[in-house]
This record gives sequence, C-alpha cells and structure tokens, in this order.
Amino acid sequence: SVVVAPIRQPDGRITHYVELKQDVSDRKRAAQEIHRLAHYDSLTSLPNRFMLIERLASLQARHQRSGDDVHVLLLLDLDRFKRINDSFGHLAGDAVLKEVAATLAEQLEPGMVLGRYGGEEFAILLPNCADLAQAKRVAERLRVAVEARLVKSPTSDELLEVTVSIGLTLSLRGESVEELLN
Repeated sequence: SVVVAPIRQPDGRITHYVELKQDVSDRKRAAQEIHRLAHYDSLTSLPNRFMLIERLASLQARHQRSGDDVHVLLLLDLDRFKRINDSFGHLAGDAVLKEVAATLAEQLEPGMVLGRYGGEEFAILLPNCADLAQAKRVAERLRVAVEARLVKSPTSDELLEVTVSIGLTLSLRGESVEELLN
C-alpha cells in the first residue's frame, strides 16, 4: 500500500513528494484465511454448510426468476459413523471423512458442487438437472464409489468399510432452501 503526498512551497509549487509505504501482505493473508475458515471445512477442505446453503440459495433465486433450470440436491450420510469413532477413535473417523471426501470429489462432473454439510454428512448440488433418473444414476455411482473403498485406520491395521445412505430432492418452484434441506 502506498500513499503519496506532495510537498508544496509557500508559492504553491510542488518541489517534493513523500511516500508512505506499508506491506499489507500479512493483512491480505489473514483476510484470505478468515474467508477460508468461514467457507470451507477445515478437515476436508470442501465447501462447508454455510457455503452450500449460499450456493443453493443462489440456485433457488435463479430458478425463481427464470423457472428454467431445475437442480437436484443429494445428501449423503455415512452409516454407523459413530461406531467407527467409538471403536477406532476420532483419528480413524477423520481418515474416513477425508477418504470419502476425496472419493466423492473424484466422481464429480463439471458444474456439480460438493461440500461437507456437517458431521458425517456430505451434500452434492447437481445444477440444471431436471431428470430424476439421471440424479438416481449419479447417486448410485457415488454410493458404489464410496462403498468400494476400504479405509485403513491410522490407529490400527484394521480396514474400515464405509456404507452410505443417500437422499435426493428435486428443486421445485416456491420451495425455500430450508425445505429442500429437510
């Protein structure tokens, strides 16, 4: 950041300039970190619930205006996740969440938005998807991909098997973001 001020003589002419320089790199890094913490999950680096709701609200508003683009919301919940945490510890649970996040990210198609909704829940937005059959195929592909991976526990030699339950909803005119999430 630079501020330049002219030095004027009594007759009004400018004879010098004074520059005040300040390095704002730390401030910019701090602002970026605050943004990251506010919008992204710290464990998986995926968009968090706040960012997902913001994106869903944006899609809903666009849908309300145009009526053309319909979208699908998928909510994925890891089955019996509490049992993994209780039996193998939170490090194992974190490893499972990271692996599931990576697996889901690998399966995304252009335009899809993946985020960690909370706890052991993930959400995927499929914009411009009016075909329920296509949404079901995507959900099944995601389920198969997640369940095909075994996660090695960081606290033991155990391989952890993960299964998921997936719910989906098609956005309809007039529905609020809260109604879609419910």
